[in-house]
Amino acid sequence: VTQFAAFLLSVYMVSDLTTLMTQMQLASAHHKKQVVALQRFLSDHKVPTRLAARITENAETAVKKMAQTPPEDTVDLLKYISNALLVELHFAMNSPYLAEHPFFYAYRAVNPSASRTICHTAVTSETYSKRDVVFSVGEVSTNPRVLILCKGALSYLTANSTPRRLEKGVVVSEHHLWTEGWAQLGALSAMEATHMVSVNAAQCVEAMIKFRTKNFYPAVWARQFISELNLADSTQVTDVASDFIDLTRTAQFVFGQ
Repeated sequence: VTQFAAFLLSVYMVSDLTTLMTQMQLASAHHKKQVVALQRFLSDHKVPTRLAARITENAETAVKKMAQTPPEDTVDLLKYISNALLVELHFAMNSPYLAEHPFFYAYRAVNPSASRTICHTAVTSETYSKRDVVFSVGEVSTNPRVLILCKGALSYLTANSTPRRLEKGVVVSEHHLWTEGWAQLGALSAMEATHMVSVNAAQCVEAMIKFRTKNFYPAVWARQFISELNLADSTQVTDVASDFIDLTRTAQFVFGQ
């Protein structure tokens, strides 16, 4: 009986392994077919060689990333969980990134409902390949958003400086939350494969207003931010607020921590 059970187990294992290998072979063949189709498309449209190479590299990187961590909209079972659980999921996924900024770190403690809604409705993921431009000098975004670097590196350049490298955890363009029609003061581009989360300014503010408390901390922060912005040396102001504002001290002032 023991030998028979062991035999059945080995049969099942071989069967599962064979199925897995077949699936991997099919996926690989499909991927190669996609690459060939992309290369043919680029060739037919006479896309310059260097640009075509960047596009192909970007597409292959995106496919590899999807194989490692599938995008949320491809995970079918998530479509069937309750909205309350989905909110908790997005809060667990996104709040650690937002906590890189002193405002969101403190705000999470005093207004968890608004923080959960922000993580659920306002936060999305963005990926960039090497040399991709995120924004340019003077650009007024039609989709104002705060950017938080999660992985990779960015190059930031203003008229008053040489290019500098931005590392994981840096927060860019917070200004969109507290001002209207902010024009980017520098140019931002990816130095390597880069992953960021973005916070949609309009949706973020909407959540703050919806869950407004007696002490409306976002308004206090906005007044303090604009005051610091107006007082700062114009040559020191950039799209990275921490360059000209002590954000930790501001959080202590606003939240009394």
